[in-house]
Amino acid sequence: MAQLHLKIVTPEKLILDEEVSQVNVSTEEGEIGILPNHANLMAKLQPGELVIKRNGKADSMAIGDGFLQVADNILTIMTDLATL
Repeated sequence: MAQLHLKIVTPEKLILDEEVSQVNVSTEEGEIGILPNHANLMAKLQPGELVIKRNGKADSMAIGDGFLQVADNILTIMTDLATL
């Protein structure tokens, strides 16, 4: 099954760097779901809940302001706050 590489970065450290099957996140334009091979995208994050789906399970984390970028099957989330 195709996977999406997810990186979550804060000013302090790299929070997460692994393969996932789906990510749901809130942006200024609304909630979006990002799957493997998603079209290239940049968006401003809305503080709230980030849902990561992997291995048939869903995990949630709180995120703050920031940006996301999808390019070459890599989703990079740059945020000022990320807590598991």
